[in-house]
Amino acid sequence: MAQVVLYGSGEPRGIAAELDEAVSRSGASVELVSRDEAKINDVTIITRIYEKYYMRNSSRASLTVQLVSHAGRIRAFLAGTGGGNGSLFGFSWGAEEDFVESAADSLRGLGFVER
Repeated sequence: MAQVVLYGSGEPRGIAAELDEAVSRSGASVELVSRDEAKINDVTIITRIYEKYYMRNSSRASLTVQLVSHAGRIRAFLAGTGGGNGSLFGFSWGAEEDFVESAADSLRGLGFVER
């Protein structure tokens, strides 16, 4: 599993749309498999789950992204899982890290940073 937490600002729906585009461009086999949006008082939570097929090890990896927005500030949590090959050790050749970094790079391009 690979994960990254980034912080930035902006309009959460716009950030999510930019992320959808960037992650989709990261590979022909990328699919947005689930999306959700919730608003609780003045907090917006946007969740995306993407899946990508990796030919190099004949497996699928998933990327979960959660954007939590309050008062113009956004916390982005990205987690990549799966992508392993083999039932005992699940050796992934870096599939999860690659998938997470494709989304993290997009957010960094929008001014998001790690703390």
